[in-house]
Amino acid sequence: MPLASFDVPTQVLLKRFALIYLPVVIVISLILLLGIHFDRQLHLETTEMGEEGRIDMEKERIMRDLGAVGTDLRVLAGLPVLRRYLDSANPARLDELGNIFLDIARETGRYDQIRYLDASGQEVVRINYNAGKPIIVPKEEMQNKSGRYYFSDTIELNQGEIFVSPLDLNIEHGELEMPYKPMLRYGTPVFDSSGRKKGIILLNYFGEILLQNFRNTSHGGSSHSMLLNRDGYWLSSGKREDEWGFMLGKTDLSFAHDFPDVWRSISSSEHGSVLTDHGLYVFTSVHPLTNAHYYSSTGSAQAYSQSQRDVMAHEYSWKIVSFVPSVVLSAAMSFNQPFSRALIVAMYMLLALASLVVAVAILRRKLAQQKIASLNMELNKQVEELAAGEESLSVTLRSIGDGVMATDAEARVTRLNAVAEKLTGWSQAEAFGRPVYEVFDIINRNTRLPVSLPVPATLTDGAMHGLVNDTVLIARDGSECPVADSCAPIHDRKGDIIGMVLVFRDVSKEYEARQAISDSATRIQTILNHVADGIITINDRGMVETYNRAAVRIFGYTAEEVVGHNVNMLMPEPYRGEHDSYIQRYRDTGEAHIVDTVRKAMGRHKSGITFPIELGIREMRLGDQLYFTGIIRDISIRK
Repeated sequence: MPLASFDVPTQVLLKRFALIYLPVVIVISLILLLGIHFDRQLHLETTEMGEEGRIDMEKERIMRDLGAVGTDLRVLAGLPVLRRYLDSANPARLDELGNIFLDIARETGRYDQIRYLDASGQEVVRINYNAGKPIIVPKEEMQNKSGRYYFSDTIELNQGEIFVSPLDLNIEHGELEMPYKPMLRYGTPVFDSSGRKKGIILLNYFGEILLQNFRNTSHGGSSHSMLLNRDGYWLSSGKREDEWGFMLGKTDLSFAHDFPDVWRSISSSEHGSVLTDHGLYVFTSVHPLTNAHYYSSTGSAQAYSQSQRDVMAHEYSWKIVSFVPSVVLSAAMSFNQPFSRALIVAMYMLLALASLVVAVAILRRKLAQQKIASLNMELNKQVEELAAGEESLSVTLRSIGDGVMATDAEARVTRLNAVAEKLTGWSQAEAFGRPVYEVFDIINRNTRLPVSLPVPATLTDGAMHGLVNDTVLIARDGSECPVADSCAPIHDRKGDIIGMVLVFRDVSKEYEARQAISDSATRIQTILNHVADGIITINDRGMVETYNRAAVRIFGYTAEEVVGHNVNMLMPEPYRGEHDSYIQRYRDTGEAHIVDTVRKAMGRHKSGITFPIELGIREMRLGDQLYFTGIIRDISIRK
């Protein structure tokens, strides 16, 4: 609709536009913000559940790998040939024992070394994995390990007890073995038939196998997993250079140092999650000491230093941490998808267009009313001042942009201006003296029934009257045109009514604007009907005003069954009986207990079945009227 087609100051138009557009935008924006909040919470819960499943698989794989090592150790410690050697100290038994160790090293492929050390710490039998080709180490190459913490911590144990070292890097000849070789040592003391402690069996388990299995299990997806020791140092990280800080003497090379706040939460709990500005951390704990017969110590990064203290089973723990970056979390949310954003922008643009059309229509009507009133005043003035000036009156009538028709006191046409001639199809000469009802033939646009002109009322009471809405003028040639008009009396100098003037105009464009507004409202309702959550608006008496399609699906009632009825029909007892009192208390005191909150509640289906819902309620005011908008989500699937 061209704005230049009528004289409206831009400031006035913008003010009217803002009065219409802003309240609607505020309500829609609140609904969208609530929807975004629900979507974010749902996505976080879904992501957290997925990551919990992932790290549980990683934990299960670690425990399965460690369980196999414990089983192998108990089998070796209980070998009959080992017992016979311990009883007899017969060197011939050592060859048989070495061959058995060799077979186990070859078949399992998970041990860097399998050793039997005597009570003095001297290696007696030692198998080296030798890059996949296990060998029995000659006697002259064997070492005394009495100064290493894992020997002293194991030899102190009782029969059946197992020592598990910290997962650290292997040290050979007093130096870290290069390239780094992660190692986990399992040891148990062995006894002869008389119960005398003779030494220990020690397995050097390839920690890299455990770590590689961990990485393989955690591979894939948009998150990455890390394995931390009890002090917050990386055992496995996405950056390999960050690992083993405690073995390298780099105290700042740890997760605990880089993320102290997150580490405090992780280290103080068995499992859980931490949400930060950087992303989501989901974690669980791994306890390698699986029962009361397992022991450990702090170990030592120095070749010949002893452990500082024993570590109890509940203290020996690793943390599996999965991290999902915030950018990944945000990108996966529904409202961050390009289509959703485009839909929101389109909705706001449609609202703006509809509001502009409504503002223009209102101002056009107001200006038209002012124009009609002004014209009526002008005509009365001109009739009084120019009663004798017929030509002047004709000139005036021809200058008016609306149709003007004058009659005498008997409602017979005395004058038509050019616009009236065009709209009625009657010329001044043809219409003169004819009854106004014949020239000005009008019907109702919807019913197609004749509409009575307010001529008799105007001539009787001397007041101005207007036509009812939806009036259509039928021209002489049968064409139709929607019109609006007013009928005012004509007075002579004495004040007597000598006729009446009918001012009318073509309102086709206003009808088009009204249809555009209706179409816009339909589009907006269509958008709301495609929202996944139920949206219900009630007034301050609890009566349902709007009810979208998602609500139909959730509760089973159609909109016709709900709109105009109390919303408590969708609630089970005791909520149904208490709901009206909640609204009344809020109206009386302004105290909000559930407004502006998201809570869990129960809904009642048309079938009578109750089910859990998540309910968010927002208050809004349109003028002096108070409304409440509820957004409902069926969470029975979550339950």
